[in-house]
Amino acid sequence: MSTASEYLGLVRHLMAAVNGRRIYPPHHPALDRTLARIEQVLHHLMVSRDEVQLGVLGNHLLADGLPWEEQEEPLSLLSQELRSRKIDKLTFQRGFTRADLVSLLEVLAGDSTSPGAVHSEVVSLADILAGRGVSRIRVGHLNVEREEAAALATADPSERGAYEDAVSGLAEAM
Repeated sequence: MSTASEYLGLVRHLMAAVNGRRIYPPHHPALDRTLARIEQVLHHLMVSRDEVQLGVLGNHLLADGLPWEEQEEPLSLLSQELRSRKIDKLTFQRGFTRADLVSLLEVLAGDSTSPGAVHSEVVSLADILAGRGVSRIRVGHLNVEREEAAALATADPSERGAYEDAVSGLAEAM
């Protein structure tokens, strides 16, 4: 499986889990299966890196700072979901747990009945996750210039031109 298809699978599973959490109670078998798929994809992606990052730039979803060429429906849905929660960046770090994923889903699904739930208008989602003990999944904002410099520094020279073209195209579209 290619990295691009793994990221797409991650996005699909995340959206399925968020939507599933809105209709199923915690620990429902369907939700547990989806969480297992998310864990599997993340662990596979983390074989060669310490973190996996999804970001939102305008209406486009980014994977580890690089935009997808085509924005399929699951990508659009996740970017809308994250934007509606004022999240530009979702980072999964090596060592995350199932409990971390469950907390993230509860927050993204807007579960106000779960323990420790608070209104996200008063407290940031990052603070809500931290209050639940989640330290290996972070939400935040993109710093486009810093992300671009880091991606260019580690990119293969043949990939730099394509990356620069993609960033320029997104900047023009914005």
